Amino acid sequence: MEIKKPILKKEQLNKKNVDEDTSGLDVESALISDLSFNDKEINEINLYEVIAENITFQSSSIRELKITDSILKKVNFAGSKIKETFFQRVKIENCRIQGTECGEANFIDVVIHNSKCSNSSFRFAKIKDTAFIDCDLKDSDFIGAQLKNVVFQNCDLTDVQFSQAKFSNVSLKGSIIENIHIGKESINGLKVNTAQAIYLSSLFGLIIED
Repeated sequence: MEIKKPILKKEQLNKKNVDEDTSGLDVESALISDLSFNDKEINEINLYEVIAENITFQSSSIRELKITDSILKKVNFAGSKIKETFFQRVKIENCRIQGTECGEANFIDVVIHNSKCSNSSFRFAKIKDTAFIDCDLKDSDFIGAQLKNVVFQNCDLTDVQFSQAKFSNVSLKGSIIENIHIGKESINGLKVNTAQAIYLSSLFGLIIED
């Protein structure tokens, strides 16, 4: 599976000063860092060819979040409610997304690495060509989501809800799947290792005898 990297002309990126007392954020081809938008009502966030670091949107309400060809480092969305979410060619690293509602999420060519995503909602999301690597996803909600070419690598998927999800070339190999919630209708197109296959079989009442 090939995940397209963000297209960034780093030599052309300059630090941009951003007004924190704003109801919207529209940044293109810039570096932004050390900003706080906690507990705010934000109409729209639009980041294009941006490197964003050490920015917090904790417990905010965001109508539309659109990020393209960008890198996010130590960005905090914990406890936020996002009505519409669109990420394309985005790398997310060491970020906090726990307890976040990612409404109508659409992820294409996204890598989420070493990030806290527990108790988050990706319900009915469309996720394609995406990798979750070394992420804490405990108690997250993927009910009704459509996942195509998605890898969960070394993630904690304890108590994750995959009910009614649709999988196409999705790998859970190497991740913790204890108490995972998944229906028989969803396992087609799912890749697991031997231990995971035995565990899933027990959930469906299959008795394995040698």
